[in-house]
Amino acid sequence: MKGGKCMKKNGRPWLRGLFAGSVIFKALTAFSDKMCSAFSGGIFGGGLLSYEKTEKACSESAIANGIRSLFGLDGRGAEKKRKIASIIENSFFARMGKRIFDILGSAYLSVYGMFFLSFGIYTLLVGLIKTVALRADDVSFLYFVIPLICIPVSVPMLLSKNRRLADQISESKLLSALLFSVFGLRRDCFRVKITGGGRRNIAFIIGTVFGASTYFFPPIAVIAVPVVIVAAYSVVLSPEAGLVITLFSIPLMIMTGHPSLFLAFVLIFITLCYILKAARGKRYVRFEAVDLFVLIFIAMFSLGALGGFGGIDVSLPLYVCLSSGYFLCANMLSSRAWLKRGVIALMSGSMLSSLFAMYQYLSGNVETTWLDTENFSSIAGRAVSFFENPNMLGEYAMMLLPIAVALVFSAKKRSERSAWLCVSVCTFLCLIFTWARGAWLGAIAAMLIFAVLYSKKTIPFMLLCLVLVPFLPVVLPESIVTRITSIGDMTDSSTSYRFYIYKSAIAMAADFFFTGIGAGNKNFSSVYVSYSYSGIEAAPHSHNLFFQLIIELGIIGLVAFVAAMLVYIQSTVSALNKEKDTYLRGLQLACACGVFSSLVQGMTDYVWYNYRVYFVFFAITGIGVAARRCGEHAREREYVPDYDTPTGADIEYVPTVTVIDESEQVPKNTEETIIL
Repeated sequence: MKGGKCMKKNGRPWLRGLFAGSVIFKALTAFSDKMCSAFSGGIFGGGLLSYEKTEKACSESAIANGIRSLFGLDGRGAEKKRKIASIIENSFFARMGKRIFDILGSAYLSVYGMFFLSFGIYTLLVGLIKTVALRADDVSFLYFVIPLICIPVSVPMLLSKNRRLADQISESKLLSALLFSVFGLRRDCFRVKITGGGRRNIAFIIGTVFGASTYFFPPIAVIAVPVVIVAAYSVVLSPEAGLVITLFSIPLMIMTGHPSLFLAFVLIFITLCYILKAARGKRYVRFEAVDLFVLIFIAMFSLGALGGFGGIDVSLPLYVCLSSGYFLCANMLSSRAWLKRGVIALMSGSMLSSLFAMYQYLSGNVETTWLDTENFSSIAGRAVSFFENPNMLGEYAMMLLPIAVALVFSAKKRSERSAWLCVSVCTFLCLIFTWARGAWLGAIAAMLIFAVLYSKKTIPFMLLCLVLVPFLPVVLPESIVTRITSIGDMTDSSTSYRFYIYKSAIAMAADFFFTGIGAGNKNFSSVYVSYSYSGIEAAPHSHNLFFQLIIELGIIGLVAFVAAMLVYIQSTVSALNKEKDTYLRGLQLACACGVFSSLVQGMTDYVWYNYRVYFVFFAITGIGVAARRCGEHAREREYVPDYDTPTGADIEYVPTVTVIDESEQVPKNTEETIIL
């Protein structure tokens, strides 16, 4: 029995002993140790491990000081912030919003039941009038589905005795878990603060008005109005909850009809709510070297769209809004609780997208528009899921695959590990079903880097696996082998199409090497025509991220982007040596690998052509920075020895955090961290 426990605890010691005792494995381990030592002591490795020097140089620069002063990040103006907080909290809109929210929470469930009953009946009547009396042809099925839901739901609500909505939410395990644990809303927001329970006759009248209004407006739009108002006020209370929901719903935004515009408006609203919180002293903003370099690139990208050969590009506001995803994630997910919520939301959305892609492929509902059916007759088609293009779906899955794998390794419970393993497998299959070769290459490169940096013990196994590479064509399906070996094959229409676009792009880059043509698809299309080859006169982009940047922004823009990425990778690699937390370490590395995978695929496609993918790129960059900051905050809160006492004496705890509210902890004001 004792031996059984030992076997269960240590896994398979005989298997590890077999490898560890072999001469080949010992030689490979010694070789990997020398490689790691040489890398750490080399110029390149030393540069990647010296983010503190970069941070110190940037923090003392005139640009950083100017930005801090411009946005009030220099710790000054505390009295102004208190006045702003007083004005906002005592304003008519703030008091009215709080009053309405309190009334809604204090109302009895029977009041809501009367509203749903009235709304359902009158919506059904409107649907019958349009169908029978007016004989309209465009009557939506929602006129009948919504009443079938609202009327039965209203019955138990009407029968409830003096049960308030706020009490029901607080006592419900499902709603409590959703609102308080997942979305992070505070419980005191749902406490009953008004003695009255509402009036059912008023609820009946309001339901009648809403139901009758479906004659002029679609039922879903009528329902969306109160839902959006309540959701917006919830985001005002907790901007972080809005960001979490946004990360989850990235794929689902295709249902709005204008996903990019919808995402931009949501981010603008979340940003404004966060600024209001910061102005009131309830949130903080951190600005450091990596933020400075990212901000410089975004500023150059924005200025590049203001003037070009095609005029001012209308996509400029979209790019600026979506770029804010980096700063929102880096600052709003800086506590461990919010970081976990954001990551779970992002990966849950990825899971839905992957499941839908798998359904599309297995059911045969796939696209052949982006497939050379003559050369790849064995491939039925390519899945697109909630994205307009299989390559865009591949980029989305490719960037999130390292995060899913990292969560598998960092999970402490078997149930969590199984869940994240399922997410990883689904994301991997989704990536396969896109048949995006560039995304495959990016994912392979990212996972190799992840394996090497996660633990140097993986290097010997990877070197051993190189021996098995020649045998992969025997194991892999023929369709996958054919797809991989077609990379660079000029008989493939996609490859030849890109080849001639690359030739045109190189000529454009040479002519506009220093100035660029201006950012945006409009500028590119207006100039590309003069450089295009016959038969390829229309191309939306250069199918290469780096070509696109140098064409649009010139060499200075490309250097700014490369510098931002290098500083981000430098900050991550420097933190990996210090990070002891398995979850934070794996997440930092996975986010960096996700960004790296996008850069690898950027050599074969313009990965920012889809606005949502562009947002995800900067969002996971911000999540990686937030994970690093969480680790730094945790190390600052560690116990430190009291050097005034003899060795072995008690250890003094040095507190460095101030609790702002439930589930939020913020570091004290330092040169790097500014409490607003």
